Amino acid sequence: MWLRRLPLALTLARLPLAGLGFVAVGADRPGWVLAAALAAVATDVLDGFTARRLGVASEFGANLDSMVDFVFYGSVLAWTVWLTPEVLRPPVSVLLGGYSAAYVLLFLGGLVLARRVAVHNRLSRIAAAVGTAVALAFIAFGYLWWLLPPLLLVLSADVIQRAGVLGRHLEAGH
Repeated sequence: MWLRRLPLALTLARLPLAGLGFVAVGADRPGWVLAAALAAVATDVLDGFTARRLGVASEFGANLDSMVDFVFYGSVLAWTVWLTPEVLRPPVSVLLGGYSAAYVLLFLGGLVLARRVAVHNRLSRIAAAVGTAVALAFIAFGYLWWLLPPLLLVLSADVIQRAGVLGRHLEAGH
């Protein structure tokens, strides 16, 4: 019986791991931040896979995963800014601020429409993986300017895709 709840436990485990990341940032322990982030990424990879394998995948689980992802990946951005303040310099700060605002607006738009705009497809997974890898590289090695072009390309494609999903829901009158 407990095995059927494993995907939910994996999803919810990202919340205390995000909290642990903030404690590690406050203690100026980038290694701990990286460990918490990698553990959280592992739970993100395993929760959906486990739910499908156990036959317990549900819309509730997918929506909860999206909300927890929003909290976790937002935390990764906050940790990166805290530990790598160079990303706050223009033009990077303007670009990251724009992407952050776009993701928040799309997320809130999905909540208002009671629709899941946080799609789970190959592009959204690639965007999360690239964004997290770049953030963790910044935390581990400092600001690496040459990682920004691939990050911006993938984030742009993901934001455009998510806006399209929201737009189709609006056109359909949902």
